[in-house]
Amino acid sequence: MDIRIPNYENKENANGICEGFTTGAGAKIKITKDSLNKAVGLFADEELLFNMDVEDVDIKSNNSHKDSRHGLKQIVSDDSINKNIQYEKINKSESINTNKINTENRILHRSAKKRLGISRCKQFSVSTEKLKRAESLFEDCQENKSNQNVREFQNSNNINVPLKFNPPQIHTSTPLKSVPSKIKNTMLETIRENPLMSTNITPVKRSSFKDTFEYKNTESSNNVVVQEQTKGGLEDWVNKIDKEFEELQNRMEILLERKKALQKQKQIIESADDQYKRPKLGVLLTKKQSSHKISLQEFLNNQTPNTISVIEAMDLNISKTVLDVTPNNAQNIHFNCKNNFVINTTDGAIIIPNSDNLVGASEIKVAFTSMHGVDSKLLPNGWISNHFKWIVWKLASLERNFPDVFPDCLSLENVIQQLKYRYDREIDRAERPALRRILEKDDVPQKRMVLCVSDIIKVSDHSFELELTDGWYAIRTLIDQPLCKQIFISKIKIGTKLIVQCAEILNCEGCHPLNIPDHVKLKINYNCTRRAHWNSKLGYQKIAEPFPIKLKTIHPDGGLVACIKIQIVRVYPLRYMERHERNTVWRNKRAEEKRIQEWESQKLKDIEMIRQKVQNDYEKEIHVRKEDLPLLSNGNCNIKEIYSPKLLYQMLESTNDPEGLKSILSSSQISAAMEYRANMFNCRQQEITNRISEQINKLKCTQRDVVSILRLRIVDITESSSDSFFLSIWKPTEDHLQLLKEGCAFTVYNVLPKQNKNLSTTGRTHFKREVNPMKEMNRNQRVLLPISKLQDCKILFNEYDTVGTVVQIHKKPHSQELWLTDGNGRVLLIKISERSELCCLLDNLSRGQNVAIMNLVHYQLQDTFGQAIANQYTIITSYPQHKFLQDGLTTYCEQLPKDLTLILNECDKKIDLCIANMQFSKSHVPSSTGSASSPSSVFDDSSEDNTLIPSRLTTTDVAMSLIDI
Repeated sequence: MDIRIPNYENKENANGICEGFTTGAGAKIKITKDSLNKAVGLFADEELLFNMDVEDVDIKSNNSHKDSRHGLKQIVSDDSINKNIQYEKINKSESINTNKINTENRILHRSAKKRLGISRCKQFSVSTEKLKRAESLFEDCQENKSNQNVREFQNSNNINVPLKFNPPQIHTSTPLKSVPSKIKNTMLETIRENPLMSTNITPVKRSSFKDTFEYKNTESSNNVVVQEQTKGGLEDWVNKIDKEFEELQNRMEILLERKKALQKQKQIIESADDQYKRPKLGVLLTKKQSSHKISLQEFLNNQTPNTISVIEAMDLNISKTVLDVTPNNAQNIHFNCKNNFVINTTDGAIIIPNSDNLVGASEIKVAFTSMHGVDSKLLPNGWISNHFKWIVWKLASLERNFPDVFPDCLSLENVIQQLKYRYDREIDRAERPALRRILEKDDVPQKRMVLCVSDIIKVSDHSFELELTDGWYAIRTLIDQPLCKQIFISKIKIGTKLIVQCAEILNCEGCHPLNIPDHVKLKINYNCTRRAHWNSKLGYQKIAEPFPIKLKTIHPDGGLVACIKIQIVRVYPLRYMERHERNTVWRNKRAEEKRIQEWESQKLKDIEMIRQKVQNDYEKEIHVRKEDLPLLSNGNCNIKEIYSPKLLYQMLESTNDPEGLKSILSSSQISAAMEYRANMFNCRQQEITNRISEQINKLKCTQRDVVSILRLRIVDITESSSDSFFLSIWKPTEDHLQLLKEGCAFTVYNVLPKQNKNLSTTGRTHFKREVNPMKEMNRNQRVLLPISKLQDCKILFNEYDTVGTVVQIHKKPHSQELWLTDGNGRVLLIKISERSELCCLLDNLSRGQNVAIMNLVHYQLQDTFGQAIANQYTIITSYPQHKFLQDGLTTYCEQLPKDLTLILNECDKKIDLCIANMQFSKSHVPSSTGSASSPSSVFDDSSEDNTLIPSRLTTTDVAMSLIDI
């Protein structure tokens, strides 16, 4: 096999003569091609020591101004190669006689010059000093060495040069008069870099040794390497070359097939054949429509995902790449298709691997757009890459979590089927996924939907953002601090499915999900977000209404609560909040009624004073106007000719004898004057009214900012816990008061959490009556607890209802006390930590009166008496509305004697003794309806939101309440 050493230029004239040689004087030497081939044959028979590339040598003649470049193509025969190989083996021996080699080299170069026709001359050598001077002459030359030579020979036959070697003594017969810079650089580099050249030589017109030799071991910096000898013989090497040639032929066939397929795909994509691009159902959608579908959980026989290690994956033939697939690197996944010309899928896609026999998103894009039934013009930019990413992540997750059920799930066939399925649904059928409908403003994000965490973005040390996907598209999502905490404790991580509701889309005016601006984000909160089951279907759910959450899982900083299921165990009386400029005042219902009466009375007094003042001021103004009117000075004849009502009225007002003037006037004049007078009177009254209204509006007491609040104690009906919460309804309507009864169960939508287990309604809050409440609801019903049994009974919610007889009433400037007895000598002290103007409970009570009391807060019991707290939610009455209190009070009254004087006197003595011995500190009295710590905290005003919008019952709430009745 001939290996050619290429040259840069080999110009021949029309006669086939190579114009490449000249004499020392510049005369051209014409050599025919045949002669040149014979010369090459002579060189091939020699035992070549080195295999060199022949470089161009430009020689400028002294007599000619033209530069000519000549090239020589040398052909080396197989025999010469074998000889070189043998010589190479000899060079590896450390016992080579260097003197012999030097002699052979000199003879070789002399014979070569003789055959080229170069004359002999006397030998001479160059000293080291002169050589350095020559090097300095070449320092100003530019190093413009050609790197375009193609060395086929050196790649297959590298010569290992011995370490100790005396180079040949090279001589020249003719000095170089004008050497081009290229030759200077070549010779200079030969001297500097070639380890085979001695520094005491004269450069000649020949190729550089540096360019001649290249070594296979490029990793080593040495020019000489040590490695094992080539195994096998000549026949083995020929077989190896034949095998490589066969592989190249097979590779060429594969490339040709792929080229034809690519050209065909290009024609399909560029063609306008509408028939070919008409919609055609894919394999996956056809199967889903024609066969009975089962859920993934049924198919897996209730298996759960298992996280496997790398060693386990190797045992199951799962590649580490599949284990490492994430949404961030899924787009870079490639399939190895080394043994395939093209890949044909069931859906008709023809996939052509790239030059590295790999198939990725780019190759799938070309194959998919050329499929039958796919119109590439309908695909948005980036559609295939986006869905390829989510499909690869999905299939890889199934394979690594269920390797026994889904082996080799991540395959080209499955990717194409999933991609065609999405095309059929989203493009052909216009069945858009949830996030696309939300971003295009065709649906709302408040519906119940399941999204998957595809990325977690750290914004700061304690703040995160999520990237959520519905399996088709993704969107950046803002979260609150409680959700950030779930990320810290690894409750939320990449791959976690979240079921969300009442989400918000921010700064969105409509866009495609592949072109989402940076400022468009989704917003979710903790109280409307929960982790979903691993096999939950992504996107909108069939049941779009909000899902209920447990009351104990509500976080006060977690935002709106979309839905809760509750039972009302206590309905407290209305409470009223009056806003002032600097503070707010709370009153119970009876205190508010008294305040309204006082306010109305004061308002009437102020209005009367203002009216009287305004009227007096206005009459003074009218009197001044009358004095300014001109007196009557015309005769009777002139008066009868006056027809202006205003002038006639002014004449009547200004005259001292109105009756005399009327006798002169005609009936029509009198009628016009009287009509004008009536109109003026009405105008004056309207003016007085307007002035009074202006003065009244300036008074602060004419307007009151009062809001009513209905408070409910509720429990969760989704669990059996007895923990209770408070729900405050702002500005309740009559429908609320009629519908919300104790013992009823409701589904409540859209409430806001507050501190200390408090919830509050909003303008969007509505109630839905539960038709079939739980059986356990009766356990929280009210019961009558006599005073004598306070020590023996369990007090539910730390509140109780009782009956008794009034013994003593004490009203202080900032507190009130009531002593009660049960008729058996047991007394109860009821402490009210507010003055009567705010908590009016004792106004209509008298000594010896039998009363029923509701919503007493239990405080403590002593040996001789008990203590309780009454607040603005407490009711003290002789005519209770609840049936159990009516029956209990009736029974209690029947057991008492008719004359209570003796009982009351004994109770007075006991009370005096109790007062003398007790230490009832105000700081120890409870103040919360649900606790008994201090009287000032019976109700927590700070938990009430004064700025909330009042809730309203919907027509559905009213209709449901009527049905349940």
